[in-house]
Amino acid sequence: ELYKEYRDKYPECYWRSRFCDYLRLYMHQGNPVMHMDHKAGDKMYVDFTGRRLSITSRDRDSVVIIRKQVEKYEQLVLEQAERMERARREAEEAEKLKKETEYLKKNR
Repeated sequence: ELYKEYRDKYPECYWRSRFCDYLRLYMHQGNPVMHMDHKAGDKMYVDFTGRRLSITSRDRDSVVIIRKQVEKYEQLVLEQAERMERARREAEEAEKLKKETEYLKKNR
């Protein structure tokens, strides 16, 4: 219990009721925010407190559509990453061939 820890640490402290008043004031003064650094589109964060959500049939259809869109997006990202990797390898190979050509021209 928080008050007990407080009382143990500060023996000549506020009474419990006054402590609770100050704690309540402290808790209502702030606006807690959690900042998370991430790449755009990399992850989706959901923070929900409250009653459990109920999913209706219409909501299920929306979820299915969103899931398909996310899967398509992930596939496009994967394809783009593969194209970029292939282009990087081809550029390295082209650079290697260019150096070999220059070497052969020098040493004729």
